[in-house]
Formats: sequence, structure tokens, C-alpha cells
Amino acid sequence: MRMHQCTRGHPLWMGLILAQSRVDINQIDVLLDKIEHKKITEYNPDFSGLVSAIVLEDLWSGLKEREKVVLRMLSISSVAESEEGLSKIVSGKINYNQFSKAIRSLKSLNLIISKEGDGFVELHPLVREFIRKNYGSEEQENYIGLYVSYLDGFIYLLKKKFGKVLQPEDIAIIVKKIEILINAGKTQDAINELRLTSGSLFVSGFSEEYLRLSELLLSGLQWSNKRISGLKGFLEFISTFFTRAAYLRRNDIFDKYMYKYTDVYQIPDTHMILSKSALSHRAWIAGNFSEAIREGKSAADLIDVLGEEDIWSGKHTLNLALRDSKEPENVGAALRYFSEGRALEDILNDDDMSSSKLGNIGRCLLYQNNVELVHKFICKSYVGFMRGGLGYLDSHNLGYAYKWIGEGLRDAGKIVESLYFYLHSRNLWKKDMPEEANKIDYYISQMPVSVATQSVVSLESWQVSKYCDDWVKEQLE
Repeated sequence: MRMHQCTRGHPLWMGLILAQSRVDINQIDVLLDKIEHKKITEYNPDFSGLVSAIVLEDLWSGLKEREKVVLRMLSISSVAESEEGLSKIVSGKINYNQFSKAIRSLKSLNLIISKEGDGFVELHPLVREFIRKNYGSEEQENYIGLYVSYLDGFIYLLKKKFGKVLQPEDIAIIVKKIEILINAGKTQDAINELRLTSGSLFVSGFSEEYLRLSELLLSGLQWSNKRISGLKGFLEFISTFFTRAAYLRRNDIFDKYMYKYTDVYQIPDTHMILSKSALSHRAWIAGNFSEAIREGKSAADLIDVLGEEDIWSGKHTLNLALRDSKEPENVGAALRYFSEGRALEDILNDDDMSSSKLGNIGRCLLYQNNVELVHKFICKSYVGFMRGGLGYLDSHNLGYAYKWIGEGLRDAGKIVESLYFYLHSRNLWKKDMPEEANKIDYYISQMPVSVATQSVVSLESWQVSKYCDDWVKEQLE
């Protein structure tokens, strides 16, 4: 009854006190006396922290150095680690025999949580918090270095695959490293890793995890011109963050950090071009073309006045919005932009033309009802993206090519043929842009059911892909 009152029945504190009593039964009374002496009541707002300080400080002082090493290393990450992996991480400080003894002791003291059956261990969040409070970042620097070095051994083997789909277990290693860097205050290193791995995170279906890590970094950032200017690649990182937040309709975090960003950068320069471009892009994704045109026009004017390059795609997004407004004058302006004023036949014979621009020209022609040339441009765009190696941007843009061909076939009354391309687009976007993939799923669900359509829907993804590839090749012959 006394222990329950002193600990408010918290299973962790009760378990730790009882664990210590295995060595010395008198420890129960000693710890309870300390809690009562501090006059800690359940109404105290920092009850957990105060009890933690008493119970864990007393326990910590009695631990062997090898046990402290294991606990300090586990405190670096918020994610469980395998015992085998942990033994390798701490091998620079203690040998395997010492590690094994430390693990057994810590388990008996209830200081680590052991996940039955999978050989993974982790710290209770309150234990992790205690260690982090008692050891500053400088004291933990060596431990952080050992942990990151261990993860880098795996990540090195993945570098050639960055930008492409990775397995969930590979993504987990990348996420763990980035989170460790952020929690350790290594903002520059975290930004570098987020920029390097973002493409793989997106196409592998981990956009939400990218946003979680990005917000974790941004929430701890000192928002001042001096601080941000000292971070290499920050503008590229924040631009990608705004784009991804827009695609996932996370207006809450988009607005939160756009406010912080524009509060720092209020002078008309490249920083303002970035914010206006991002706002235009979000409006375009949402289908608010008038707003997208307004923000995009502002970004484009500023680019021209300052003589800057369109590195944040403000002009590009403006013309996407002009195109998709479907107003004849706007579509014409967008076509002139994407074609760079060149004759369309010349562009079709130019193998060096950007695949993205080819696709966008085809889309403009669709809105101008130039059916004869639409498929030629979009199919040529399709082939160009395929040749690009299908990294993140190629896969992302290829989804548009599939969808647009599908729409063209639908409008031509070729419903079954169009279904192949809708499915292919959906398959590409279900991880990258789930909301757009859901829209395609809804459209497919509204199609009239027939033996032919059901046959296509039941095909495996590689069969759908082969049909689309063969169809495109046939159009270009």
C-alpha cells in the first residue's frame, strides 16, 4: 500500500524498486523514505520526473560501468535495437562477454524492455529521458558517433539505390540514423541525409515518415537568418518539405513552417521566390488554379526583376496552372512556354528535349483538341522517363504520362485500353501520391463492369506494365 501511494501505482517505478530489493530488501524502505521525505504527492505536476530522479539516481549509482555503457547507447535511439546489433555498436567500449553480463543484469533490474521472440531491446521512455538529462550532447558525442558509424555500414551498401524503391528494413535504418542526428542536435548532418534519401523515402511509401522527421528537425530549429544561412542545402530541403506537405495535403505543417520561413525572409530575393513558388505549387495541387496563377505570376515577376534562374520552379508551376485552367488564352501561353517557342514538328524530332516538357506540351495540345499530336508527345515523354532509370522524379512524372494517355484513350471511347494506363498510374502513385492514386481508384470503381474490364483489373502489375510499354512503342513506330 505504501509503495503504491509513493509511486502512484506506476508499474515502472514499482518494478524498479522491487528489482533492487532482490539485492537488498532494505532498499524498498530506503527509496520510499526518500520519496516521502521530498513530500512528493500525486498532485505534483512533475510527479513522474521527481520520482524518476530518486529511483533512477539511486539505481544508477549502483550500476557497473558496462551496464551504464549499454544504457547510454540505447538512449541514443528511440527505436528498439537487436541485441546482436547492440553488441557490435558497443564493441568499441566493452567486449561481448561484458555485454552479455550487462544485458542479463539490466533485464533483471527491469531497466530495459525485452521484446519476446525477436531479440530486440529498448529503454522505457522515462529511463531514456533520465539518461539524456544526466548526459549532455558533448558527453554522449562518442556514443552517437559509434551508433551512426554502425548504421553507416549498412547505408553505404544502399547508396547506389538512393532515389529508387528500398525495402522497409533498409528504410528503417535510414530513418533511425536521421532521427539520431536530429535528437543529437546535428542539424546539418540531418539535412544532408534527408536530402540524400528523400527520393527513396517517397517512392518506397514513406512520405509521412519524411514529413515526421522534417518536422522534428524544423521544430527544434532556431528560426533566424543567421542560423539558417549557415545551414548548407537548407533552402533545397525546405522546398522539398513544402512540396511533400502539399502533396499529402498537410496544410497544418505547411502553414506552420511557411509562417516561420516568411517571418525570417521578408526581403524580395531568392528566399521570397521560394516561398511564392511553394505557395503556387500547393494551390496547383489543390486545383485552385486562380491562386496558383496569382502566386506563380508573383514568383515569375520577381525572378525576372532580380535576373534569377527558375531554381524553385515558380515559372514552371505558373504554366502548369495556366495549362490546367483550360482557358484558351492561358493554355496557349503555357504551350509557348513549354515548347520554348519552337515548331512542334521540330520538337518531335529532337531527342534532347526534356521529357517533362514533352509531356506538358502534349497536355496543352489535349486542351486545344489537337488529338493528332497529343499521343505523339506524351508517348515520347513516356519513353524519355523510362530511359531516365526510373529514379524518384522519373517515376513521379511517368505517373502523369500514364494517366494522360489513359484519359486520351477514354475520351476516344477506348475504355478497356485506357484502364491499363489508369492502373499503371495508380500503381506508381499509391506510395508517392496516395491521394491521387485514390482518385484513380475511385474513377475505376465507377467504370461500367464488364468481363473485359474485370479481366484487366485482375492482371498482375508487370502484365499491365508490359501492355502499356508495347502500346507506346507501337504508337511511335
